[in-house]
Amino acid sequence: MPTKQKQMTAVTKQKIFKTVIQIADAVPYNDATLARVAKAAKVPVSQLQTQFVDFTHLLIAVQQFILDELRDHVIDATAHLPPGLERVRTATKVYLDHSLQRRGLRVWLLQARREQPQLAEGLRRQNHSFALVISTEFHALGWPYPLAAARLYLASIQEAARLEQPKGEALAYVREAIWDIARFYTHQVKAGVAKKS
Repeated sequence: MPTKQKQMTAVTKQKIFKTVIQIADAVPYNDATLARVAKAAKVPVSQLQTQFVDFTHLLIAVQQFILDELRDHVIDATAHLPPGLERVRTATKVYLDHSLQRRGLRVWLLQARREQPQLAEGLRRQNHSFALVISTEFHALGWPYPLAAARLYLASIQEAARLEQPKGEALAYVREAIWDIARFYTHQVKAGVAKKS
């Protein structure tokens, strides 16, 4: 494929993804279709079908796009910080803020994952990657069982995102509760209270 055509396809995909994100803020998931996205993006439906086959495959691509976007935002926000609690806290804030920014799409994806196993599998793989990254932070802090703790911590972040979803705004008490978990447990480790059995 010529380079120019590749670049045009990449630009078109970015446009389509951004269109889906915008539509998700205004349209219920059950009313979303490939035709609706094509009309809003001002591209032929046949072009979308060539790239994505159907609406489910478009959602799979959009989900990967926002997960990549989230990963990039976390890296940008934490790259200058040394391993430790502040980096964990910063990454947590970025995750939750990003979830609020993509609130409408999150609603779509939560519903779609119940119906489409491919979407759930994509999220599962990404969660595993996130948990591995978090576990390196917990390992640096001396936490016993860092991977298990990272999975539980990630689950608490996702629950916080669900709690913030209906309000559409950050809930300070929820975020402080997550932060308290990490801070308290780190203190226990340093005090020699939390040890492997």
